[in-house]
Amino acid sequence: MLSKSFSGFFIIICFFSVSPGLTRSEDSITLSLKPNGNKKLYTLPKNRTLVINIVDVPINISAITCQVHAHTENLTLSEQPKAFVHNSITGKNIGLVVKLHDSEYEKQIWLSNLNQEDVPVLIVITALDSFGPVPGGCNMEFPTEIAPYLRLKSDSLKVYLEFQHASFGSRRDEPFTKCSFSLPYITYDIYVLYLEENDFGESEFFKKVEYMSDVSSIKEHSSKAKSYSLHPDTRFSFLLYPNLGVVYNVIAKFTLNNEIKEAAYVPVVSYGCPSFDFTESGCRIKYSFKGKLFLFLLSIYGFMVAFFGHSFISVVILFFGLLMSFLTGFILTGKYLSFSKESTAELSMVIGILGGLFFLFMWLWLRHPIILFLLNGFVFGFLISATIIYTPLGNMEIFINNKNFWSLLSVGTLFVAVFAIAVPFLMTAIGSSVVGCYVMLLFYDDFVGTRLSYIILNIIKRAVSKTRIFAANDLPFQANDIIMSTIWVVLSIIAMIVWLRKRQTTVYGITRANSGYFTYSLARNRGSLVYLSPERDMVHQPLLRENNAVLYQTFPQNLLMNHQYFLGLNSKPTPVMVEL
Repeated sequence: MLSKSFSGFFIIICFFSVSPGLTRSEDSITLSLKPNGNKKLYTLPKNRTLVINIVDVPINISAITCQVHAHTENLTLSEQPKAFVHNSITGKNIGLVVKLHDSEYEKQIWLSNLNQEDVPVLIVITALDSFGPVPGGCNMEFPTEIAPYLRLKSDSLKVYLEFQHASFGSRRDEPFTKCSFSLPYITYDIYVLYLEENDFGESEFFKKVEYMSDVSSIKEHSSKAKSYSLHPDTRFSFLLYPNLGVVYNVIAKFTLNNEIKEAAYVPVVSYGCPSFDFTESGCRIKYSFKGKLFLFLLSIYGFMVAFFGHSFISVVILFFGLLMSFLTGFILTGKYLSFSKESTAELSMVIGILGGLFFLFMWLWLRHPIILFLLNGFVFGFLISATIIYTPLGNMEIFINNKNFWSLLSVGTLFVAVFAIAVPFLMTAIGSSVVGCYVMLLFYDDFVGTRLSYIILNIIKRAVSKTRIFAANDLPFQANDIIMSTIWVVLSIIAMIVWLRKRQTTVYGITRANSGYFTYSLARNRGSLVYLSPERDMVHQPLLRENNAVLYQTFPQNLLMNHQYFLGLNSKPTPVMVEL
């Protein structure tokens, strides 16, 4: 009886001793280290550990980089069977540098999947030359001793790419060169590669990550975003675009005996949103009904201004006044007040409407064409300047400094505004057409998923940003962007033709206005003025007149001739103040 109890107890002990292995068993694969590295797609079962056996390592190779990439799930990569803080890394785009000892020709690395589902992974192994750079060899912040991986952090405005300095390599069983010696000689190039538009699948993800996993492939398929020289920062920022898939990587290099030595870090992928907001169809974006409604109404308003504004000048005044006030209110509110995004947008809408009504009141009160010309010039100039900065020209060194950036933006806006006064009718037609069509397309741009709206949003983001860090604007011009930009150009040209064909109507709508309420009440209430109604002509003289009185003429015919002269349509002005 005692022997049976003892045997049962022994079986229970044996069961619990092997239960961890049953909970998370091990698989194994073998990869040969080739001159250009080795890549393999593998599906790692849930709660399993994969032993990666790296073989056929040449004697001149002192270290190996092993990187693993998963689309949506976190994995753990470790140098030892048991993962600890300083010998492992957990994430979606991870990697380790493994130092080889004398006469070693193979190495093992452990990859663990602690998720409750199978995870497809891309495994990439590359060799590090004994005299080449070691990515992350001068690590000061990341948990592992050598950190070849990159980290991405983001806020609502920017994506921050962080990496650790590289060091010089060394022979086997020799320590890496001291960082104080290697830092001044190693330079860094940052590369970006964009995923296909609106393609959030695993195949596209693995394809582009594979392109960015070694030096030769990076240079072949991607574009350089930035080059860092001596003593670079370890953080670089990019403007944030939701639903835009981007692969980032860094190449460390230095020159030795007229030969360039290079090594790539582990690439990292961003979709422009936090991982918990990412789904199979892209980023989960919260929509505001009020914002959508405001954008829809603004789109209709932009259409009216672009194609019918020549007949309703007051509508154009209200439109440009609303846009100027909305932009100004949004920037000031977002910069100096601690409101949420929704509250900031709603308050800016109210400021925009009130500002538009104010400019409309000024127009009805004074009826001076300069109000229209300045509003059109400032808004149109701001849009043109923002469009130029949105192009690759915005990544020039001169725009890194905030003072230079805002100075050049202001100069461009003022130049267009002054030009709008010099050539008023033509610039009014162009400005109303271009700005009206742009605003009209913003509502549809939001549904199509292009980045036309970011022409203005990028300026607003930089204005409200609490930091002074420059953010690169490396953006692909993809199919939907080309289509939307082409529609904008074509509609703007059609609207300009409509404005120019209605030239006389537009001029009359602008210039008949000098008989505003202020002028009317001044003429009616001042005793030294004799007011002539619009039905009368200037050649008609009153039967009785006061001594030394002044006739103040306000009717449309002669004022139209005056302002036609101002607009360049008439050779000489017609006087309206006549001594009797």
